[in-house]
Amino acid sequence: MLRNLFFLIIWMSGIGLTPSCATAVMSTKIGVTLEIVDEQGRGVPYATVWRYLLPRTNPLAINAEDLFRITTRYQSSFEFAVGVSNNKPVPYLSVDPMGNESGRFHREIDYRYEEGSEAKRPEKMSIGFAIMKRGYLPAFVNFAVTNESTLSSRVVLKVDPRRVPELQPYLVNFERLRFQLSDTRLNEDISENNYQRIERLRTEFEATARQALEAGDKGAAARIYARLQYFPSIRLIRGKPAGFSQAEPASEQSIAFIEKAYALDPANPYIAAKYLFPQGTMQYGGKKYEANKANEEQRRNFSKYLSALHVLMRTYGEEIWPAYHQLYARWLLKSNDPRDRKRVVPLLEELYRVEPKFQMRDMPSPKP
Repeated sequence: MLRNLFFLIIWMSGIGLTPSCATAVMSTKIGVTLEIVDEQGRGVPYATVWRYLLPRTNPLAINAEDLFRITTRYQSSFEFAVGVSNNKPVPYLSVDPMGNESGRFHREIDYRYEEGSEAKRPEKMSIGFAIMKRGYLPAFVNFAVTNESTLSSRVVLKVDPRRVPELQPYLVNFERLRFQLSDTRLNEDISENNYQRIERLRTEFEATARQALEAGDKGAAARIYARLQYFPSIRLIRGKPAGFSQAEPASEQSIAFIEKAYALDPANPYIAAKYLFPQGTMQYGGKKYEANKANEEQRRNFSKYLSALHVLMRTYGEEIWPAYHQLYARWLLKSNDPRDRKRVVPLLEELYRVEPKFQMRDMPSPKP
């Protein structure tokens, strides 16, 4: 009740927010500028920005209340969400480029790009943003749009009393590097210059992880390695740029990064899920494990694996992304224990209740 009241206050009065709009000829494109500052009015560098846009034709499209819920729930993992490969908590969450070093965020939103080339811009739209930075409470700004072509707002981030801002040099650098990657459109430039840029960023990421390790901060190093799982690349043919990839999370190199991250910090909810669930698929997925055909050793090993998932979901369930809750339920179907199998339907019902914008109820669940 209190959380809903707080959200209503933000929506109605815009605490810390001063949105403004400029009217122009109707266009499918809207330029949005946010000035992100702290309570002293100083620019907050490298803030993460999530967004919703309405109306959309898909019923899974999120609104202001959904964005508030998703942002609040997944605070421990917001830095890992990317706008490619669907690596984000729910499908219709937009992960925008981050704010820059001075706290300025700018994004041109094209309704046709978002909704389809045949889509016409509606007479009334809603656009909202969540702004996040470790050490600060998330802030929200929402715009009711008619024929505006530009939108702007000043967003004040308030210090989180439970967490201190991350000022360690390697974490400041991590934020800067994340910013460099956050505009995924830049990765589509198939050129020698962009190839050099991406390779330089990869080298800097790994060097920053080593700096964190040298400082004894395994948790920070793990976060940096985990972010490397979703990294762009320019493909070369005969030494010349010939294509690009926004991310290859299943590549040997990417898997090695998440394995290294898990070895450093197995208690990080995002990293643990990213490591444990694919491990199960490799060892027990499909017909690799069937309880009625398994021998005693196979049953014992599978039970051990399932116990690790039990601990993960019991300890960090609220912070684990919805896709893994769904996979967890599918793994329970393979359990040797009938009590586990009876939990599947209640778990899925709870998933759809807690996160209704993850997937339509009538869509099939992926098999582990």
